[in-house]
Amino acid sequence: MENRFKDKNYSLLRFTKKMDVYCPDCGKHAIITDNGILKLHCEHCKLFLRKKLMMYSYRIRHRCPQCDKMIYKDACCLEEKETFVSIECKCGFSRMYKPTYKCEHGYYQKPNSEYTYFDTKLWYSKSFKNEIFWALNMEHLHYLKHYITAKLRERNNREYMTLVETLPDFIKSKKNRLELLKLIETLEKK
Repeated sequence: MENRFKDKNYSLLRFTKKMDVYCPDCGKHAIITDNGILKLHCEHCKLFLRKKLMMYSYRIRHRCPQCDKMIYKDACCLEEKETFVSIECKCGFSRMYKPTYKCEHGYYQKPNSEYTYFDTKLWYSKSFKNEIFWALNMEHLHYLKHYITAKLRERNNREYMTLVETLPDFIKSKKNRLELLKLIETLEKK
């Protein structure tokens, strides 16, 4: 076992350029690549899917001109922009507003546990004590393995939340170390 892990200040985004998944058609190994547009490709059944990488969100806050109460509307994870958005106040007054959009990289929202954008299961995922242990690719899996193996875990100076800081407690827990390493070993053999 390695004794020391020094956080390299990686975020989850570092591992999203290539993600290993199950093909949604044939169930065999497929790859999602991220080069500005998400592309899923399966070598086995030749499935090829594309998805826009950018997502949009907006937040609208205004006072109702009729009753002077705050009216608001939030939206996130939109694939397309709307020119105008209708907002209705509780008093019944309705008006169209032009939203100001924020553009977000698709993976700023973490994958929903073991599932990715194409609703495909991650290749490196497995149940663990009512939780899901997952990694986006082999590099991510090895980074997690290095963290779990270490008896001493050090943090670096950083300006943002790192992947290590956002790990769930079951991965950080010393009591799960040996079982998680066995699980990782089975995933590495895939």
